[in-house]
Amino acid sequence: MTTRPQNDFHVTVTPLESGEVLLRLSGDLDYDSADELLAAARDRLALEPVPRVVRLDCARLTTCDSMGLATLLMIERLAGDIGAALRLDGRPHFLGRLLEVTGTMEYFAPAPSAESPASTEAEGVRRARQPDGQARSDQGS
Repeated sequence: MTTRPQNDFHVTVTPLESGEVLLRLSGDLDYDSADELLAAARDRLALEPVPRVVRLDCARLTTCDSMGLATLLMIERLAGDIGAALRLDGRPHFLGRLLEVTGTMEYFAPAPSAESPASTEAEGVRRARQPDGQARSDQGS
């Protein structure tokens, strides 16, 4: 009989004075731990004042599987629904590669400068995503 090692995933939530909230992640973000992260994020996003930025410190993540990625995308959507930005800080190489390969990097990359017209256009297109995940352009036809 083979026993699976216990998942050593931890999430620590720290509100910051800057109107941001920091969630420090450590361990394996996978099928077994995804619910813990999602619950912590939902609980914090439901509190007042609503954070302007949600930062996930990923520097101590050891793995992230497809369920972990799906959870990150769910948190991005929840944050966007309340007008908060989501940032993935301290991305390990494996997480950056996962985001690249799956085409989801755009959801977590730092926002371009606010003065850039391209950033305004890109943000408008990104925010115009439909619930089914398909993008539509808000530009006139």
